[in-house]
Amino acid sequence: MAIPDAAGDLILFTFQPSTGWQTKNLSQLTNQKVGGTPTHWSAPAGLRVEYLAAPAPNGDLVLFYSDPIDYGWQVLNITSITGQRVVGPVANWNAKEDGPWVEHLAGRGTDDHLYVFFRPTDATWQVKDVTAMTGRTVTQAPTAWITAAGLYAGENVAAPSWDGRLHVFTFDPVTDWRSTDVSQRAYGRMVYAAAEFAGVWRSRDYGANWEQMVRPQPGPTEVTTGGLDAPIVLDLAASPSDPNLVLAATGFDNRGPSRTGLYRSTDAGATWTLVHQFFYADPTNPAVKTIQPVTQVLFAPGDPKTIYAAGGSAIAISKDQGARWTSSHRRKWPQVRRSGIWR
Repeated sequence: MAIPDAAGDLILFTFQPSTGWQTKNLSQLTNQKVGGTPTHWSAPAGLRVEYLAAPAPNGDLVLFYSDPIDYGWQVLNITSITGQRVVGPVANWNAKEDGPWVEHLAGRGTDDHLYVFFRPTDATWQVKDVTAMTGRTVTQAPTAWITAAGLYAGENVAAPSWDGRLHVFTFDPVTDWRSTDVSQRAYGRMVYAAAEFAGVWRSRDYGANWEQMVRPQPGPTEVTTGGLDAPIVLDLAASPSDPNLVLAATGFDNRGPSRTGLYRSTDAGATWTLVHQFFYADPTNPAVKTIQPVTQVLFAPGDPKTIYAAGGSAIAISKDQGARWTSSHRRKWPQVRRSGIWR
């Protein structure tokens, strides 16, 4: 492991059973100081090379690497190659992209853009301005992880934006980089996030720490009191004027009767009330109605009392912060998805 000391020297700690713990000052060996905590990885293929990447005091992104021949350490200034500086720590991951392994670093730039530095095995470092591709800026150091995604590894980077919303940036060779807003912020430090079969999560410190809202869990035929009964949350909206008011758009509850619908909480997600459901009537038999998933919910800009929701083949509106709703059904409409409501 490696950490910077108070003088900005990068200190490497190593352990061997024969010698115990030892330290090595990499800054003295390379004449390069650091201005933040490093990230570490090993070469994904070929000779075993250890890497440590960190910002220099002037914001240059520098890479320390071990020489596999004489086990010494050298330094490479990635900024001198790419022209891009960073603010704060960077995140790293390795992934195979159409053949060779590719090493990656993600960092926040001095302009609050998210930059991804990458290098195919035995090639030079390059950089992509992910913010220029997605329109999303970041205000803190990112984190990164890999997920299984069909033929390719799903490459993910997450960081909050200036307004407290948490954005996940995802890459695959087909679509390149794209971003998803996975949380809805009210005001102050409150942030909400949701996922399929994982319910609603809440953070009170801009996303640094999270808690899952504990609530009653329904059985196959039960209805709870105060619970968020539908298993899949498709969208969230937090009030811009009240951090405790949040609405959850849910779908695909297959019990009878279905509990799919729009849920409202006035206590920051501790308890929920089903306030609206979208129905679709069979044109050949109007008496037969099915409950449709709610695909989007949002507050009207500049008016925290007005909320819109999309579901089935209808759009619903509330004028009293989500307590009561009216729907506008159109049989000729296809099912309204997330693009069905425009800000």
